[in-house]
Amino acid sequence: MKENISATFQIEEWDEKSFSEIEQGEKLTRVLVTKTFKGDMEGKSVLEYLMAYRSDGSAVFTGLERIEGKIKDRYGSFVLWHEGEYKSGVVKTTFSGVPGTGTNELTGIVGEGGFESSHQPEYAIDFSYELENQA
Repeated sequence: MKENISATFQIEEWDEKSFSEIEQGEKLTRVLVTKTFKGDMEGKSVLEYLMAYRSDGSAVFTGLERIEGKIKDRYGSFVLWHEGEYKSGVVKTTFSGVPGTGTNELTGIVGEGGFESSHQPEYAIDFSYELENQA
């Protein structure tokens, strides 16, 4: 049975490096992000994005994030796969749990979620998940 949770996160570090400059402001970058979560999901994560910036400053991205901590009363870690776009000052991100990456009490976790926001100190996310093969 799927459960829905709400949490917030703060970006602790954003380390972005260009690896291919194109024309008129277009570029490809790699970003290492560390975050902390609170709410129904608590813990820390490390996330790596690959981003493609367009000449107007908008961008598309994909990434993998490993979260370590707890969801409600269950401790462990798992990986989320991100896809999104940054446009007109707003980021829209969807993510899904990578099957087979859950550990400890989060073994078997699958789910999806996302958020939409402008830059701010704290971001709210929604995540719907279930633990496969568990009663």
